[in-house]
Amino acid sequence: MPARLLLPLPRLGLRVETDLRNEKISYKVREHSVMKVPFILAVGGREAEAGTVALRRLGSNEQQVIDMAEALATLKSESLAPDMVAKPQADAEKMHIG
Repeated sequence: MPARLLLPLPRLGLRVETDLRNEKISYKVREHSVMKVPFILAVGGREAEAGTVALRRLGSNEQQVIDMAEALATLKSESLAPDMVAKPQADAEKMHIG
């Protein structure tokens, strides 16, 4: 995975580990799924050239190939704790103090 793709991740508060071992991708995905890694981003030659990543979520056998910017936004929003997510209803109630 090109290092330039990894640079924004820690700045977004995300923990990142790379697995550059010379193993088959299916073996690595299975191994990391057993370790309960919530998101796996796979970047091969085609993805690196196109600026995309293959995103796989824990518990899903499907992967989606998406633009790196979209992947960053998805990872950032889905990695927030539930109490950190803004609730529009609660914000509206705060504005109408009785």
